[in-house]
Formats: sequence, C-alpha cells, structure tokens
Amino acid sequence: MLTITEAFVVDYVYSIVNDFPGGVFTSAISDRLQALCEAQIPGDTLQNIGSDGTSVTLTFENALSGAEKTILDGNTSNPAGGLIAKSTEYFDVMDGVNVVMDGSTLQQQSDGILSTALTLQLRNGNGTPIGGSGQAAIDIDPGNLGPITATSGAFGAVNGQFGITVGPTLLRGIVALTVKSGSLPERHVNIEFA
Repeated sequence: MLTITEAFVVDYVYSIVNDFPGGVFTSAISDRLQALCEAQIPGDTLQNIGSDGTSVTLTFENALSGAEKTILDGNTSNPAGGLIAKSTEYFDVMDGVNVVMDGSTLQQQSDGILSTALTLQLRNGNGTPIGGSGQAAIDIDPGNLGPITATSGAFGAVNGQFGITVGPTLLRGIVALTVKSGSLPERHVNIEFA
C-alpha cells in the first residue's frame, strides 16, 4: 500500500504476517532491511522503518520508481518478494543434520585423524532451505591457526549450502569460527578437540 504523508515523504506499508516470510519482524530484520535498501536503492533515501506489531512502514524521501519498487518488494504481496523477503533470510551452521546453536561449542575427541564437517545452510524466514543465487560471499575467520578447508566461498546456487571441514591435523585445542555473509546475521561456533 502506498501512502503519501507529506510533500516528498512516501510510506510503503507491509503486513508482517502476510508479507514477511515466517511472519516475523525483529530489530535484526529491520537492520538488515535498512542495509539492503541503502545498498540496492541508493537513489531514494529510506528515512525510517517503523512497526506497530502487525505491519511495517518504510518511509522514503521520495516515491520509488517502478524499478526501485520491484527491488523493494518484487511487485508482489502475500508474501512480498524483493528486499522484503531477503531481509528475513539467515543461515544455520549444521553438524550433520543437527543445527549448531550460535555461540555453542562442539566437543570432539582428537587423535590427529578426526575432523569435523560443517555445512552452512541458507534459509528463508520460515526456515525453508533456499538456493544461494545472488547471495554475498561467505567469510570464515577460524579465530586461530586451526586447519580448515576453506575460509571463503559462496552458498550453492541450487541447494544453498556451503561445506567446510575443520581438522584433522589439529591435535588439541579450540577452533573458534566466525561466519559472515553480507548482511545476514553472523554465526559463531567453537570446535574443541580434546
């Protein structure tokens, strides 16, 4: 819905339940949406993002062009596409089929042969795995000199996955991973080889 509130200020209003995948809007999603708009709609300033708990209002300095509106919401609703949908995306770090909670420590017995395989899985706001087409590159900081098969890459275009293996030459110690991808939330995982 388009509402002109005063000269040169235009509001675009989206339903949280119907337009945001997963039906959730948080401050982290708001921050990502702000960053995505600044990067991909640089010609029109996003002045404010507000929410009343049921809808989200984006206030722009000027009305968006047709191309900018397509970037913002894909010209779709229920659910919206474009940056509205992208703002809810995140990725999980998985140890096999189990999701590793952010900041947790995986315990591994090390005999110089064992290693830990981790998969990063890109998901949309409702938790469904999605392809990684167009996603920012992945950067992994092992936090120390622990061996790791890759410190950068990209989510797979079809399955939305990126795999790494930590070990096997680390005999004892902790590998602290920080995983980043564009405006998506960072993940932190420790792997302790004992």
